[in-house]
Amino acid sequence: MERTSWLCVIAALAALTASGCMGDEVVRTHLDEPPRPMGCNFELRTDMPAGGYDDVATVTAHVAVATDPAIHEAVARAVCEHGGDAFVVTDDENGTVRGEVVKLRDGA
Repeated sequence: MERTSWLCVIAALAALTASGCMGDEVVRTHLDEPPRPMGCNFELRTDMPAGGYDDVATVTAHVAVATDPAIHEAVARAVCEHGGDAFVVTDDENGTVRGEVVKLRDGA
């Protein structure tokens, strides 16, 4: 393969990785929340909020190392796009993180 072709392949893979398109999955649940601005603040949790909440979406993301900052970065786009206030990790195994985007009800 020519050098130019390799550079194109590398650039395409880098773009896919940066955009979070490498196997991440988002399944919207029953709520249709308006999106929040990209880079929105949200909670990263391991338990469901004690107060009221609504499920917004189920997310599966892939991370190299399952640290809080890596998980936060991997799910941030989905949480903000779906208007969530928190991401609750429900499963974390072998670089695959699954969880729920939730919208907190008033007072929660």
